[in-house]
Amino acid sequence: MSSGLAILSARYGVGSTTVDVKSALSALTIDGKINLVVSPTSLNVDDPAVGQIKTLTVEYTINGGSSNTESVKDGNYLKIDAPPERLAEGLQIVKAEYGYQGNFADVTDAVQNYVSNGSISMTISPSSVGIPDPNPAKPKILKVDYTINGTSASQSIADGKKFSLSAPAIDVDSSKPAKQTIVSIGATFTQSILSFIYYLALFTVTFLAMDFGELKFGFGGKILFGAGAFLTGGAFPVFLLPIGVFWWRMFSTSDVFPTS
Repeated sequence: MSSGLAILSARYGVGSTTVDVKSALSALTIDGKINLVVSPTSLNVDDPAVGQIKTLTVEYTINGGSSNTESVKDGNYLKIDAPPERLAEGLQIVKAEYGYQGNFADVTDAVQNYVSNGSISMTISPSSVGIPDPNPAKPKILKVDYTINGTSASQSIADGKKFSLSAPAIDVDSSKPAKQTIVSIGATFTQSILSFIYYLALFTVTFLAMDFGELKFGFGGKILFGAGAFLTGGAFPVFLLPIGVFWWRMFSTSDVFPTS
């Protein structure tokens, strides 16, 4: 399920002379809200019909629901405010039983099917809970155990009555924070440690490369080898230099390392 305000289409103009402003409206949507005075300037487009009153027609959804269409003329406000999405897990049907004293049937699955986007609304009857009437002559009830955002509760609803319940609206983004924040902090800390180790190793191999360059070629070699090590992220002294030393020894009459 998507959450918030989603712009499906948006056109601005007169009759068949219109321009697509979907991207502009999407960019102006902040935290599921949009509030602007309709004009070419606010929509950041050239006037498609100079001197005429134009109309902005917007098709949108809120929290993944059915599409809505709104038309607003020049100079009027377009205001859409998407309410926080209700979390489906905010309302949980734990157990549901239907019947009368001494004869109750488990109808948990049937009642759970009525839960939508953190809310439930159903009229109690044998057909609504998906079973035959166990005894037409006896008054029957639906007993429900449920949780709302982790808090347990229960109700008993008589036949013919409506069972309606909604979990308090919870902003999807703010419902995740504790776990996500801990994971984020852990990832940042791990990244910092790995970065420290990397740069420590980089500076170590850079200085080793500088020492080798100075030993073999003097001050110029020191600068050249140090720069090569640093600019290649340590690849030069770790991978390329050993290969160079190997082939030097294979084909040169003198050793790479000077002897006393």
